[in-house]
Amino acid sequence: MPPKRPYRTYTEAEKAGFFLTLDRLGNVGAAARELGFNHSTWHAWAVSTGRTAGQKHTKDQKDEFFTVLERMGSVSVAARDLGLNRTTCVSWARTAGIRSIHPGVKKREEFLRLRQGGASRKEAATAVGASRKSGYLWDNGLIQVNGRAVNPDSQEPAYKHEVTATVAEPPVLESAPETLVADCEQQ
Repeated sequence: MPPKRPYRTYTEAEKAGFFLTLDRLGNVGAAARELGFNHSTWHAWAVSTGRTAGQKHTKDQKDEFFTVLERMGSVSVAARDLGLNRTTCVSWARTAGIRSIHPGVKKREEFLRLRQGGASRKEAATAVGASRKSGYLWDNGLIQVNGRAVNPDSQEPAYKHEVTATVAEPPVLESAPETLVADCEQQ
């Protein structure tokens, strides 16, 4: 059996830096990764100090998140930009009654504005950084669902129907097969 590795000891400065990073990010794993520390050790310390369950964020962090969310339009993008936990940010947005907007929505709006201004589909798509396929979909009011272009107002057809299968039992012969053959030959 190989000898046991000695545990790494952390200085008080490293510990203080970790807790500052933890307060900023709100996630032990993210803080440990950012600092290059062992996740398990820091998680145990965070639990012992009561800093993991119900991690509290400052009002300034929430306000900054909502400011960035308004500018970006996407909860995931705003959370990543600020280094905050995405799940926490989704919860804040839902509580505030805000739904995340896919970053492509702003591209679509700009594309349609350019098209109304007389730009060709190709020119408008290139100007907003969208693909030709997206331009086609936006021009025709379609969305892509499971790889298919569909009208957003149409109901999804039910392709999967319940099928009931029954198995018939083979008929029970009243007499042995030899007697059946003999009966057929007599007739």
